[in-house]
This record gives sequence, C-alpha cells and structure tokens, in this order.
Amino acid sequence: MDINHFRSTQIKQRIAELTNKVNNARFTVEQSEEVIKTTTEELESLTHQIDILTKAQKVVQEMIASYSLEQIKRLEVVVTRCLRTVFFDKELSFEVEIVDKRNVKNVFFYITEVVGDRIYRFPLDTSSVAGGVLVVTSFIIQIYFITFFKLPQIVFLDEAFSQVSDQYIPFLNQLLYGLKDAYGLIVVLITHDPRFSELAERTYEVSNGEYTLVTDE
Repeated sequence: MDINHFRSTQIKQRIAELTNKVNNARFTVEQSEEVIKTTTEELESLTHQIDILTKAQKVVQEMIASYSLEQIKRLEVVVTRCLRTVFFDKELSFEVEIVDKRNVKNVFFYITEVVGDRIYRFPLDTSSVAGGVLVVTSFIIQIYFITFFKLPQIVFLDEAFSQVSDQYIPFLNQLLYGLKDAYGLIVVLITHDPRFSELAERTYEVSNGEYTLVTDE
C-alpha cells in the first residue's frame, strides 16, 4: 500500500468533512439570524398590540363615567361578530369586565372560547391568547374607537397580521373590505406578506427607497 497515497486520501476526506461542517455551520448561523429577526419582529408587533389594548382599556374606563353600559355592550357585540367572521371555525367572544374596587372602576378585556360543552376564558394578553386572535382583536377595537369618536378615517397597519394563519386570511380580507366600505376608511397596509397582495385596490412595491405602482384597480 502506498502510505503517502493513503495519507493523502485521509486528508482529503477530512478536508471534505470539515468543509461540510463549515457550510452547515454557516447555514445554521444564517438560519438562526433569520429566526431571530422574524421572532423579534413578531414580538415588537405583539408588544405594540398590547400597548393599544392597554390604552383601549383606559378609554373604556373613561367611557363608563360618560356613557351608558350599553355602549360597552355594543363594543363587545361588534368585536365578537368581527372575530367570528375571521376565525370562522372557533366560537370566540370578546368580553369587558368592570371591577369596582374602592370606588375605582378597573376594566379588563377577555376572550372566551366555547369548545364542546366547555367554556374557556382568557385574559387578553400574549401569554393567554394566540397571536392571530390578539392582533385582530386589537385592530377591531382601534376601528371601533376611530368610528365612535369620529377620528380621522385613515388607518396605518405595519406588518399587523403576520401572526394570522393562512386559513383565516380570506376572511380577514373580507372583514377589512367590509369595515372599509361601512365606515369609509382608508387602510394603508405595510407588509412583506404576499397573502395580502390581492387585498389592496392599489399596491406599491418599495425597493431601495423608491416605490413602484404594481396594481391600480
């Protein structure tokens, strides 16, 4: 046996193994960076929705003093109907709970879900409610207050619905169109998600600081 040839073959095999490991490591690092980026974006989005819901709770708290409880019930009905439009296979309800403690009224938001003969009730936060349900609920509440207080009828949504599963997107699109037509809203949706490409009446693509008109119905 040629020792040098044998040794050379071993070295080549080892080089191939190490090269493969390096390539795999590079792929893993790139994959990890992408996962970290996506997760960070989702966390930022959910944190923003929680901030909106917290502010909404404070608004409801102020409404109690100025408006009848029927207005609060109307909010519950509107949000519940919209949730069931989007999440068609779930029996979801939105509830507002008012707790009077030492003459101070505190407001809490809940999502209830009926599964078979059981009713589950969850506080509306990231640890209890699925991200898709959370962001859609937050959006509906925003629209409700925009119309209730007659605020400017324009809504900016930045990557708002990335947590919504594919099966619900057509129904979410249906809801967005319905709200837009019912209240005369202008909805500006900023997203990397191609699932919404057919939603807009007008679509722009932004690249390197420049935008191009893609569709215009």
